[in-house]
Amino acid sequence: MQADVLKTLADSISAGEHLSPDAISQAVNALTDGAVSIMDKQAFLNALHDKGETVEEVIGFAAAFRDLAQKPSAAILDISKNGLDYVGTGGDHSNAFNISTSVCMMLASAGIPILKHGNRGATSPSGTADMQEALGFKADLSAEHFLKLLENQNFSFFFAPAFHPAFKHIVPARKALAQQGKRTIFNILGPLINPAQPAFQVLGVYDKKWVKPLADALTGLGRKRGVVLSGETVSGQAVDKAITAGQTIYCGVGELDGHSGVWNPSDFGKDLCDFEELQSDTPTANAARLLRIFSGDEKSGLSDTLCANAAIGLWSAGRVESIGQGVEIAENLISSGRTSQWLEETRSIISELG
Repeated sequence: MQADVLKTLADSISAGEHLSPDAISQAVNALTDGAVSIMDKQAFLNALHDKGETVEEVIGFAAAFRDLAQKPSAAILDISKNGLDYVGTGGDHSNAFNISTSVCMMLASAGIPILKHGNRGATSPSGTADMQEALGFKADLSAEHFLKLLENQNFSFFFAPAFHPAFKHIVPARKALAQQGKRTIFNILGPLINPAQPAFQVLGVYDKKWVKPLADALTGLGRKRGVVLSGETVSGQAVDKAITAGQTIYCGVGELDGHSGVWNPSDFGKDLCDFEELQSDTPTANAARLLRIFSGDEKSGLSDTLCANAAIGLWSAGRVESIGQGVEIAENLISSGRTSQWLEETRSIISELG
């Protein structure tokens, strides 16, 4: 029985053993089996977390769940060869603004194909899907319209529940553990299992201890180029994005392997701001604030942080040779009205698609 398999694996993990590729396959089969109890799944996930997931285990689980995901069309996969995803793990409890979603829009307006992977907010009031809906975007476009938006506006959104049906059998166990304040491997797997597997990726993590391991994992999963990072405010609050309210620890992926260190606001040509300027509100309020920023009507620590993150995205996609050059381009995207125009065009197209 799958439950017995999961219990046996949990026992071996508790004894300090790491999971082999075959064991990972068995674990995934059991975790996605609706007949296996929530308690057995919780026990396994707890044991794995307590032992500490290795890079090899993270890669193994990510590859397995990627294989279980709904496959995008060949046309989308072809675009993904030059595409980028900017995503955070969430789980930092920082209540930060929808930074990655906003930055993806800036990068799309700069001509970079965006293949965004995400969900609704779990530990924040406004997740990726929530923010996009408030702006008039839709998570349930037909395959034809999905591709049209990507081809015409360089933007697509892979709504996680729609592309990962196997997760429905894991969600109850995850929620139960989350209510106990416990994290699992799924707190870091989400950003690794984008169905399109774009060539470039910026990944923000909720704890700086994961920066180097997940950079290694993304390299192992075949990302061509990218950055894994984790922000840290002056008070020590972790944020799964680059910030101008403190420092940002980073590590390169793929072609950027070997690039690592700490970015301070001055590295982006910005002043240190209060973290309160980066705080989130309701999806509707966040959407209204983003429109002000894109229209050039708000200059703040948040607009500085968006430009810093966009610069990292441009660098990760190989569009600029330095972060400083990326900041200049990002600032121009806003000051020229290019991103604001892109957003209005995109909203209009989505409205017409019905």
